[in-house]
Amino acid sequence: MSEETKDNGADNNNNTGNNPGSEKVTYVTLTQEQFNQLVGKKNDDDNNGTLSEAKSALRDEQNNQESRAEMEQAIKFNLAADDYIKQNKEILPEEAQKIIEVVNAKKFSSEMEKAQEIKKALIQSFIQFEENVKNLPGSIKAQVDLFNQLTEREKSRRAGDFWGIVEVGIECKKLARKAEILQNNGGYGSEGNNAFEERFLKMSETFLKEKK
Repeated sequence: MSEETKDNGADNNNNTGNNPGSEKVTYVTLTQEQFNQLVGKKNDDDNNGTLSEAKSALRDEQNNQESRAEMEQAIKFNLAADDYIKQNKEILPEEAQKIIEVVNAKKFSSEMEKAQEIKKALIQSFIQFEENVKNLPGSIKAQVDLFNQLTEREKSRRAGDFWGIVEVGIECKKLARKAEILQNNGGYGSEGNNAFEERFLKMSETFLKEKK
């Protein structure tokens, strides 16, 4: 905004020859934005005020729904973590159960933070052994490399993104053990399981070839 002052008295004197007194008039120059604010005109984005508010409300609602879903998943995971460890105690490192006990003794700001801490610790525990990593598919091995490059804070924050390392790792070890058992038994078990074991044996042979 700028101001310009003009002396109308001088013009009047030139035009009429009279000079009863000079009168100063100040002109104010406004920018387009200042003019719009004065006259009540809004920017194009603000012209759709109702639409913008609706979009904002929808985003908030979606974010709240996602937060609730994440919280529900975290609660389910925390409640089932102990049983999950016990079911896989023959495969997971021996300190896995202690991880749950240590985490349960701590205080966390939310169930989500607690779940992230459990996952991070179990991932770190699992991948510390080369035997567990070498059995993983290539894509999961890449996730292990990426996880190891993260800071401790990022490992906690993104632990859920890498939880598949443990889940897939457990299944791979189960498959490898089952394959070895079937091969040692000539590929057959009880009569009722023969059909299933024949199909499983073919899968396990393929798995063992790929592992070699």
